[in-house]
Amino acid sequence: MADAPTNRRGIALALSGGGFRATLFHLGTLIRLNQLGWLPKLDAISAVSGGSITGAYLGWKWRRLEFRDGRAENLAREIVEPLRDFCRHDIDRLPSMTNIVINLWGGTNRFLRDKLAYYLFNDATLRDLPDPEAGPRVVITAASLQTGSHVLLERTALSDPRLGSLDLPQVPLAAAVAASCAFPPFLSPEVITTDPDLWRAGAAADLATERRFKARLVLTDGGMYDPLALEPLWAGYRVLLVSDASQMRTPWIFPSASWVRQLNRTTLIQTFGNAGVTRRLLRDVLDKCDGERLPRGAYWAVDDTLARHAAGASPVRPLMADSDATRALSHLRTRLSRFHDSEQTALINWGYALCDAAVRSKLNLPDDPPARLPY
Repeated sequence: MADAPTNRRGIALALSGGGFRATLFHLGTLIRLNQLGWLPKLDAISAVSGGSITGAYLGWKWRRLEFRDGRAENLAREIVEPLRDFCRHDIDRLPSMTNIVINLWGGTNRFLRDKLAYYLFNDATLRDLPDPEAGPRVVITAASLQTGSHVLLERTALSDPRLGSLDLPQVPLAAAVAASCAFPPFLSPEVITTDPDLWRAGAAADLATERRFKARLVLTDGGMYDPLALEPLWAGYRVLLVSDASQMRTPWIFPSASWVRQLNRTTLIQTFGNAGVTRRLLRDVLDKCDGERLPRGAYWAVDDTLARHAAGASPVRPLMADSDATRALSHLRTRLSRFHDSEQTALINWGYALCDAAVRSKLNLPDDPPARLPY
């Protein structure tokens, strides 16, 4: 992470991957930021994989939020409860099973996209995300199996640094989120078609003449490239808020001889190993922040402890205590499978409490914890 230019904008929020565990953990983050009056202050929301479900849905529903004194009074009705209901379904089972069969013939399926459209996004497209003048920039990250680069999908453009960019893409929002969540090998790939004649080449677009890559984008989980969703934000924002539910803490006591299960485990190790390196660099940067050459901000993670924030440079009174139950949350599955209500409320409360402690500690807010947890 090199030093960035000094012409930084305001506040940006990054929502990591991590399946439904991340979707729910980030809901706790949104609830606390809303109470602090920070949601309308956000200039950008960058999201990947399971976090893209939360980020994209918030972006799509942004115009329906009723803000008063900086707080969305209907956040629970418009955002929290619909996403909680969505996380009560097994979303990945049918797409995974059909993918295994269809891939034998080299085909792809659209079951993940269709489920996201049915339960959440209907016929919305990227153009239904907030206009930059009316709300935050919302960026969804996927990864290209063709170019090996990250692919950014937002209202104003679809871009791959090696291909260029496509202005105002008419891409279904469900397809963009499906691409970001398409964890290999079971849910990958997601295919998005575009008109190659409408693309613009960028300075680093060494594959700009490859029309076939632009006509048919073959995408996979964005967490493979950028598990913390930091790439779109690093060089442009003065304050970074990073909500991270991507950690993999579950040990594999008896590794299987099955090459399919080994491949899945290896992919997880690679993804979360990359996140670990980024995590350490991010913490180091935020400890040396100045808001100009380097961003200032706050970082909290599902495997974090409230004691770490309470003992920081600006100690705060935590909202709850660390326990075996909170430590167990980083062992929960990272699939798009059903989360029971008890798991949901525990994750939302934990994201809420960690966000509260991290933001108050790192951004020197008054040591005034909220009266209670959301659930």
